[in-house]
Amino acid sequence: PRGTKANLRVGGVDLGDVDLDTSMREYRFEMPASALRSGNTEARLQIRDEGAPIDVDHLLILPHTRS
Repeated sequence: PRGTKANLRVGGVDLGDVDLDTSMREYRFEMPASALRSGNTEARLQIRDEGAPIDVDHLLILPHTRS
């Protein structure tokens, strides 16, 4: 199967493009706390190739502490 690119956006933060293929890679991004509002925040995954077969497993958001 061929791969495709997708763009990930959480709230108002564009996290950039990712390559989606059969490799099952995990992507990690850092984003400012201000991007997550109290209540609901929309996450959007825009697939570049409309015909690409994509399964979304999950989106996990964890707090990050700097040392």
